[in-house]
Amino acid sequence: MTRKKTGDWMDPGEAREHSLSMQEQLDELGEVPWRDDYDALLEGDWDWYDGPEWNRWRLAAYVAWASCPADGREPGTYDGFARLVGWGSAQSLRKYRRRYPELDKLVQENILEPLFARRARVLETLGTLAEEADYKTYKDRELFLKLTGMYQPSQDVNLRQRAITADQMAQAEEQAEAELQDWEPEFDDG
Repeated sequence: MTRKKTGDWMDPGEAREHSLSMQEQLDELGEVPWRDDYDALLEGDWDWYDGPEWNRWRLAAYVAWASCPADGREPGTYDGFARLVGWGSAQSLRKYRRRYPELDKLVQENILEPLFARRARVLETLGTLAEEADYKTYKDRELFLKLTGMYQPSQDVNLRQRAITADQMAQAEEQAEAELQDWEPEFDDG
């Protein structure tokens, strides 16, 4: 059962009707920056989602909305988004995010997707620059060779100070004392 804004509980039929009504309102809403992502997510296969199909649109809307840069999100707050999809507050959203950690994974994938779409071109540019004989492209060649496994630095320099144990310290003191005892100063009695 779902809680109404008044504090009463909705039966599953009422909750379904309310959800579908809110989905219609969202669909009638003008363009939002995340509309294309939302539509694509609705068409996707969510084998991990075991909730009612009539509620999945809200989660797809959340993923699309959360994937947008914060300064371009409409609405601008979690509570505003929750009201847009028919939840009373962001508490409902937090409940779904705890129940389905895959939601946050989808957000991350959506955020990174434009970068992954460019990776072929970036690698092509890297290869082109690495071919240049110009000294200014040295770092491009080095990165290219590292990525292809053809270059690995011969040794890593460890600049951290080595820890000395108490036994090692005692040995060093004994050795220093022995060296002092063997040392005979030369004095001129002249």
